Amino acid sequence: MENKIYRKIKPIKEFHGCYKDRLPRGRYRDIKEVPRATSCFVFILSGSGFYHTPTHDFTATAGEILFLAEGEYYTIRVNCDDYKFYCVNFCFGDGVKRESESLKIKNIESYQNLFSALSVIFLNEKDSRSIRCLAKFYEIYAKIIDDYTTYNNYNETQKIQPAYEYILENFTSRDLNLPDLAAMCGMSEVHLRRLFHKVYKTSPLQFINSLRLNKARAMLENRDGTVINIAFSCGFSDLYYFSRVYKKHFGYPPSQTWQR
Repeated sequence: MENKIYRKIKPIKEFHGCYKDRLPRGRYRDIKEVPRATSCFVFILSGSGFYHTPTHDFTATAGEILFLAEGEYYTIRVNCDDYKFYCVNFCFGDGVKRESESLKIKNIESYQNLFSALSVIFLNEKDSRSIRCLAKFYEIYAKIIDDYTTYNNYNETQKIQPAYEYILENFTSRDLNLPDLAAMCGMSEVHLRRLFHKVYKTSPLQFINSLRLNKARAMLENRDGTVINIAFSCGFSDLYYFSRVYKKHFGYPPSQTWQR
């Protein structure tokens, strides 16, 4: 199908810019509003968000690239307190209708360097800026096509959506458990784990812990209580386990965050 972004490189008619941005937790852009005026690549730096389009529902997490198609209607629901990303707007100009997609990529650090370099070039006032921007963007575009592996399957995403939605609303509850989540989706625990990992590239437990840890870090940075109280309020029932997974996730202990 020629409407897939990864089939082959198409000429870019217009490059509209690159910027680094962030969104706090919440819902953005009504599905009934005007469609996108341009296509764009969104490289997720931190956090996660749920995207709904007429053709696909998918979750974007740090290290992924989204393709949002020109003319597409969509909504975003940010699932964390700090959703950061690079956004590059452009137009193909060939009149082909494309579908928005979540692209699973390799070599995340190299993409971060490329998007950062593009944003620096775009902010430069030199006369050669437009040419240099387009050259760097084609480098990113070609790399995405070369590295592309897969995108979330719509039907499989829908099957586990009840569990996913429940996790987002109740991830701080210490009563959250895999058997209940599997029952919500009408499947076995093994099947839920398999589909969840296939769609979101992580296990349900790792996803829950990631949400809890991000919330805990935000609370620690704001000094919204002691370390132990914050751990318990974010859904952890064991302080030693919380400290261990926190340090593994962020590279430093929770006490160090609280003291900053």
